[in-house]
Amino acid sequence: MTSGERRGPTPGHLLAAVLLAILLLALVVRRGAAVLVPGGGSPRSDCLAQFDVDGVTAASSPSAVQCTEGDPCDHDGCGNNSCRFRVALCLNRSTSSCTAPAGGLKKVVPKGLLKRLGIAVPDLKSSVCPGAFLDVDVALKTNGKKKGKKTLALVAISTARPKKDSDAVTLTCLPRQGACSATTTTTVVSTTTTTTLRCGNGIIDADEQCDPPGTQAPQCPAGQACNAQCQCETVSCAPIVPGQPIPNTYTLLSVAGPKLCTPAAPEPLRFKPCQSDADCGGTICFPTPWVAVGPITQPTPVGVSTTFTVAAAVSPPSCQHAACIKCGNPSAACTPITGGCSDPSNDCKFGAQCCDDPGFVIPAIFIDLGIFKVCSLLNQLACGLGVVDTANPQTGDNEVMKVGDTSDPGPDCVYGTSDDPAAKSCDTAGAGNDTKGKVVRTVGDGKPDAQGIHFRLPTPGLSTTWTVQSQAECPANATFQAGQTLVSQLILSAEPSTAGAMGEFRDLNGDGCAHAGLGFTSSAPEGPIVVGPPGVQPAPYEGGESRNAAAGIVFSGASPLFDLGFTAITQTSAAQVVAPQTCTCTPTPGCPE
Repeated sequence: MTSGERRGPTPGHLLAAVLLAILLLALVVRRGAAVLVPGGGSPRSDCLAQFDVDGVTAASSPSAVQCTEGDPCDHDGCGNNSCRFRVALCLNRSTSSCTAPAGGLKKVVPKGLLKRLGIAVPDLKSSVCPGAFLDVDVALKTNGKKKGKKTLALVAISTARPKKDSDAVTLTCLPRQGACSATTTTTVVSTTTTTTLRCGNGIIDADEQCDPPGTQAPQCPAGQACNAQCQCETVSCAPIVPGQPIPNTYTLLSVAGPKLCTPAAPEPLRFKPCQSDADCGGTICFPTPWVAVGPITQPTPVGVSTTFTVAAAVSPPSCQHAACIKCGNPSAACTPITGGCSDPSNDCKFGAQCCDDPGFVIPAIFIDLGIFKVCSLLNQLACGLGVVDTANPQTGDNEVMKVGDTSDPGPDCVYGTSDDPAAKSCDTAGAGNDTKGKVVRTVGDGKPDAQGIHFRLPTPGLSTTWTVQSQAECPANATFQAGQTLVSQLILSAEPSTAGAMGEFRDLNGDGCAHAGLGFTSSAPEGPIVVGPPGVQPAPYEGGESRNAAAGIVFSGASPLFDLGFTAITQTSAAQVVAPQTCTCTPTPGCPE
């Protein structure tokens, strides 16, 4: 199934949308999965040296960082009564109150524990952020019941004023309240054993009736499909929740998941399970859930809920049950942002309307960018219509692939027709400097999905980000108010799927221009970025967690990113049956072909 999407007024998606808005800001200040900690002392010398703490989204003070065991900031998993912080140095970084010296630094002197651990000091004459990361383990006390602390300190000496910067950061590990996620302590075991796959190699061997799994006729009789043992089996529609009827209302929650290599890794290692950066070819090994834009990877929240209703079950062998995510009135005043958007000084280009009864709920997110602080909020724009595929054996094909071209196809969203505008130069001053373009969406790659229950649940959403003075102005139920300053408002489109995702920039109209901007990664700006197993996984038929991926394209029309691609990986809880809801949805394509 293929359709076109027009960027600009096209509805966007949940988690990736809000984090992407944050990343647009984070790129100019810090590495996406870290926070800069000035280390105390006078702000007038903070430009000499700062600490970069990986996986942390906000510092608790100018000289302190906290991490709860098992959260994304803890890089050795959950359940070991310890937090592994990853710390690097940032040198010669100008701030609002301090200009980095043109001649750089004379020296940086690590003190105490930081010296004993042997942190790497970056080039003293350049603006470097971050340098090489150092693992710092902070143990909990009293058998994991009380917090633990360690303090790192250094002195930076400049070639000009300010002459000296004395910095210290206290790393605090907090006990986890509640049990660890079953997937948080995933272990990767390396082996040199070579296994020859038989079932799944596409060849019907002597003891097999079919191959690969998921194959139907002509290998298997009508109504049957190839199972995981390469035997023909009658297809049945498994329940979404064991013991419960398929027609029901359900909730999925984002949860902490295993560490995976990011799109920045060499292609053979992308989205593979990992324990350290070395497993990812020296790129980031990052705990899920996360979203990546270019070289930046940003943790996404846990506890985000998506509630959907399956009104009726589909008979086998299809078992693709329509899943509806409610909205209420999509034209209602979006009360969380109406105040700020009504301020004449703020240009909310996509308006201030959203669903008044959304099925997708995410709290506002506070991000401390060092030189300023922001609050970002995602509001659902319209209902969502997706699929839950429970075929057993699995016969579905639910990968979601997005291919984009930055060239403007005109109002009809079709290349080669009379309304096509004149071609622009293929650079950030031309084609990349607007929100026009075309994205073609395709569902399915022609091969059956992995065995298990698959979810494909798109939810349109609007991300609005504004500046705040402190975290107190960005609680979970934050509102954008008059007098606050808008930073960005974005509408994106993504469709997370447990079967897989692909994103790519491609020249669709033959003008030689596919994208102008950051793209997906520095090594593969146009992609394709492909996420398949083990980066994604369906829920087991007997119930359990799943992991989805979304890949998308954004024609932002804004510096410094312009055309960019993103990838989001989210671990979700086992589906839960909740109070029944009624839901109907007829999606409106942004640009039908």
